[in-house]
Parts: sequence; structure tokens; C-alpha cells
Amino acid sequence: MRICSWNVQGLGGSQHQLEKRRFRREWEADGLCKTIDILLLQEHHLGRERTELFKDLLPGDWYTWWAPAHGVLERRGGVCISVRKSADITTLDHGILIEGRAMFCYLEWRNVKFGVLNVYAPNISNERTSFWRLLANKIPSVDNWIVAGDFNMTERVEDCLGAHSNLLHGEELRAWGFLTSMLGIRDSWYSTMAVEVNSLRFSRFGWKESEGCHSRLDRIYVSP
Repeated sequence: MRICSWNVQGLGGSQHQLEKRRFRREWEADGLCKTIDILLLQEHHLGRERTELFKDLLPGDWYTWWAPAHGVLERRGGVCISVRKSADITTLDHGILIEGRAMFCYLEWRNVKFGVLNVYAPNISNERTSFWRLLANKIPSVDNWIVAGDFNMTERVEDCLGAHSNLLHGEELRAWGFLTSMLGIRDSWYSTMAVEVNSLRFSRFGWKESEGCHSRLDRIYVSP
């Protein structure tokens, strides 16, 4: 089973057919689309009504659930989970935990039950602190978790180049630590690769000219 997490940075333009074609070109560009079984999208910018126009976003047969962009997040929020029908994955439950920012699916594959949580975290540390605490209160009780998305923060200095303004600290560090401990998850990069390998070499990251920094904000966490 392969899972992909992708911040699409907006599908909410006025020309939805053009947005679909742009997405599909990128989705099919390297051929990996044929091997992905679960796709998690963040920051699609689609309100509730516009998600109806994107039901056929992915070529082929998929189960797709949307958490529409909501309220002040209308222009920058929204998450989505899609599961390929041919992957022999059974959906047991799904739902929105935080409007425009977090949703989950409870799945079964090869007799293993697990939860998938897709998140688009706030940009500001104190807002993320509240976000992690709210998630800890709302998330269902599941033994195994895959947690993925755009976390808008980094846990390790090794995942930053330049300024470390989004490095976890203070109350947010404690709130995030509580959530990860409760779910029993860890960064899949450091679970599968040698720690000394620089994660930034293998990440698609943005360049902030004003700060001159790179950060690995998009990650996938898994239960051991």
C-alpha cells in the first residue's frame, strides 16, 4: 500500500476545468499516480459548493471525501482524502474533525485496521498549539495511525535550513508531544532512513526569500 500527501496550494480558481487539467498534469507527470492507493490533499481552497465540481478530479475509480475550505479559510484551507477502489481497502468510518483543517478515515487492509488523519495546520504557533490540543480531544480511539499533511512547523533542526522560526518550542512542543504520544506515531522519514541523511535533499519545499530558509513542513507519521 502506498500513500501520498500533497499540498496542492489551491484548486479554487474561477476556471474549474482548467484547475482540473493542471492538477491532472502534475498528478500524472512522473507515473507515480498509478502506484498510489491513498491520496491526501491539503489547501485545495474549495468551498462546499465547489467540491461538487471536483468529484471527478482523479482519473479512475476512487472513494473521495472532502473537508471543504471553511470561513476565513475559504481562500487557503480545505483537505481531502481519496482511496483507490481497486486497492482492496475497506472504509469503516470517516469524518471531519476540524472544519477546513483536519479529517480522518478508519480503514482496513489485509486484516489490519488503521486510521488515516489528514491535517493542514495553522501558520501561527499559538494557533497550532490550540489545534493540536483540539485534535487530541476529537480524534477517535484507534490502535494504529497514519498522520500526514502540511504541519507548518518542524520538529528537528535537521529539517530546517536557515532561520528556524517554525521550529517547535514552548507550549506547542508540549501540545504536539502529547498528541504524538497519545497516537503512538513517529516521523516516517526517521523510521525508514538513516538519521544522518539530510531530509531536505528529498523534500519538495518552498523558498522564503525574505527569510532565506527551507523547511520540511510536509511529513507523514506512522505507528511503529
